[in-house]
Amino acid sequence: MLVQEYCQLNFVDAGMCVDFNIHNPKKPLENVHAHILLTMRPLNPDGSWGDKQKKEYMLNKNGEKIYDKKKRQYKCKTVQTTDWNEHSKTEEWRQAWAYYANKNLEKNGFAERIDHRSYERQGIEQIPTIHLGVAASQMERKGIATEKGDINRAIAEDNKLIRAIKAQIASLTTWIKNAITQSENAEPSLIDVLWRYKESREERYNNYSAYGNQQVQISDLKSISEAVAYLQNNHIVTLEQMEQHLQSLRTKTFELNDSVKQSERRMKELNEMIQTSNIYTEIKSVYERYRKISNAKSQQIFYDANTADLIRYDAAKSKLDKLLADNKLHIREWQAEYRKLSAARDSDYGKLLSVRERVKEGENIRKQVEFAMQIIRPQKTPQKGVELHV
Repeated sequence: MLVQEYCQLNFVDAGMCVDFNIHNPKKPLENVHAHILLTMRPLNPDGSWGDKQKKEYMLNKNGEKIYDKKKRQYKCKTVQTTDWNEHSKTEEWRQAWAYYANKNLEKNGFAERIDHRSYERQGIEQIPTIHLGVAASQMERKGIATEKGDINRAIAEDNKLIRAIKAQIASLTTWIKNAITQSENAEPSLIDVLWRYKESREERYNNYSAYGNQQVQISDLKSISEAVAYLQNNHIVTLEQMEQHLQSLRTKTFELNDSVKQSERRMKELNEMIQTSNIYTEIKSVYERYRKISNAKSQQIFYDANTADLIRYDAAKSKLDKLLADNKLHIREWQAEYRKLSAARDSDYGKLLSVRERVKEGENIRKQVEFAMQIIRPQKTPQKGVELHV
């Protein structure tokens, strides 16, 4: 089941509890969909519920706790124990659903594909329709026009007009893009942002180095330098390129995870066939001796003495009849395939762990870049006669 596999790989494997319900599973033309409920609180090793967040004391430049005289307590901040509630996880989960849904659409011969991104992010100039709801959907299916249905039909007409206009101004769009690229007021590249932020941090480091806390400052500057190197090595200049880079890495994790699961499923089948075949061949001689006994009384005595083996033989034969298409044992071939799959599984799993680390590293660098952009972004001074509304 697609939803179950999606929940297992994206939530349960991460330590979350999941409750999902599929609505209208037997009516594919009537808005079939699933509701997924997730826990935001982790589980402790003993099975009890853990904390969603914890307090962390704020320290001064000397590494000492800061006391708030007004509140009569030490200053602290809230730190989440997991990243499950972060905005970036929503993006990751939406992308994962698109990946697995499209994979199943392709597997079952459907040409349709879904995209987790908004029209704007896809570069599609199109107005999204509104949600009809249960009542309006039922009325529209019966041929009864509704207000929401009329709105969606108007939106469809507007989208046709938008597409026609877009085709006519393609050359103008190209000119605008070139003008923006050449503009002196264009946003600096991410690498420039980090270098400028690094320079500001170095200046602060030089001012405070005489008062201690040097290790913290050096670690801070080292982190920025590593982020710059990461962006340079991956040819990332803009936030859009950064997001595309992360999406590519996440897609790679989905593919590797799929490969690992497929190898493990086939290895499980092979192991079952090998184990069952071993039992079958081991006890086959006992069964043949039993069948050769013509005297009913002697046959019963033999059966009573070898009941366990004969039952195991019947169970193994019955299982093999279901597993094997040609009713032939290929134990050596199965063992060779198992070893090959095991090596491929281990290799893919190692790659999967590596790519997951790269995703984590990239997401941390994206946060660092966004923070740096807020710090060094120049404040524009309003001109005279311009009224500002905040």
